[in-house]
Amino acid sequence: MDSNRTISLHGFRDTDETVFCSLLSLLSFKTNAVWEVVEDETCDVTVVDVDSNQGLSLAETMENNGRRVIRFGQLSSMGAAGEMCLQKPLRAANILKCLNSLNQGDSSGHGEQTAVPVVAESIKEETVAGFRLRRWPCQEILNAYPGSSRLCALLMKEALTIEQTVERSGMAADIVWDFVNACQQRNFVVEQSITITTRNRSEHKPANAGLFAMLRSRFGSRG
Repeated sequence: MDSNRTISLHGFRDTDETVFCSLLSLLSFKTNAVWEVVEDETCDVTVVDVDSNQGLSLAETMENNGRRVIRFGQLSSMGAAGEMCLQKPLRAANILKCLNSLNQGDSSGHGEQTAVPVVAESIKEETVAGFRLRRWPCQEILNAYPGSSRLCALLMKEALTIEQTVERSGMAADIVWDFVNACQQRNFVVEQSITITTRNRSEHKPANAGLFAMLRSRFGSRG
């Protein structure tokens, strides 16, 4: 059942927050609820970076107070097996699993089945800028960006948008942006128009839709 849900982030680095919001937007039509990132303590669930004593303490306090918490961090910081966890680095599949698991948990608490609302949906094809490597970058660029081999493998295979590259690599958005930009300046990257399919629901506005515009404006079509 589709519903509007809210989520807040605590203790996130700017890069992790950008990647989380970007992936959440890409997942907006795969989740069992429509999620929106807010700065509100009354939100449905809070994702807390627990890779610090302060973050770990905050997560424990929230859990003890009955708050819904997803722990975000390295595996060693996660705590008990029964707790909801999101391991670093961020990956779309893990976010989807956590959010859908939360929603299913809510649904199982109700004895009666609620009718699923009919939501009008339209499918639209859109032409956007994609990037593909002409050839393997020089060693200087490879050494400058952690995970560059992973990015090269993706972008040698096919042209991808920045959003798609972030989702498939699981890497921070700013590293992906800077890597593509560095390769483009040295003529290792060619920009190609690619067609992507989007689904629009008339009842709900996708969470963080403005992030797509921000990503496209930074790496949109160049004259």
